[in-house]
Amino acid sequence: AVWRDEQINKGYSANTIRLHLAVLSHLYTIAQHEWGYEDLKNPVQHLRKPKLPGARETRITDEDIETLIQHTQSPYLPTLIRLALLTGMRRSELIKLHWDDIDWKRQLIYLMDTKNGDNRQVPIFNQVKVLLQEIEKDNGQLFPIKEHAVSVAFKRAVKRSGRVDISFHTLRHEAITRFFEKGLSIPEVASISGHKSWAMLRRYTHLQSQKLINKLEE
Repeated sequence: AVWRDEQINKGYSANTIRLHLAVLSHLYTIAQHEWGYEDLKNPVQHLRKPKLPGARETRITDEDIETLIQHTQSPYLPTLIRLALLTGMRRSELIKLHWDDIDWKRQLIYLMDTKNGDNRQVPIFNQVKVLLQEIEKDNGQLFPIKEHAVSVAFKRAVKRSGRVDISFHTLRHEAITRFFEKGLSIPEVASISGHKSWAMLRRYTHLQSQKLINKLEE
């Protein structure tokens, strides 16, 4: 419980803390069931977990995207923004991309050792293909830029544009929401985004009510 509170005070997200606690809980479960420690008590079982935040309601429009792009001086940020919005990839995943991770024949981007520890595949549909083909192949890395530099450039573009409620992660949130609005199922969206449960995925969705009405009236 002390460790949990320390993590909260350090600014770690509720989901990150819960994931770490889940690993610890799993360790005790394995020890009880497989290592012969039948009387071992799991300290995580009755621990209060940090409450997950509700669904994010910030939406970003295509006009917002163009405004951000117009207000950046970074040569890489426009493409990074557009790819994030189309694929739902995290900033760190985009920065780590190498040309060897792209399978043009199968139309897939392979993401290795992602934030949750799993590998996954992102489909290369036409809009993504066009963006990738516009990137100059001058080395193994698609974007020869540090993650911190992307954060700084994005914050400056946001400040110049006047949209103070947007972060780079908002692009992932918007991408996932748009996947649902296009009619993709929960398993289909999860296979792209890398989320392991609907409870985690639900926090990123804020569907436009009119689009829901249109689907219900079809």
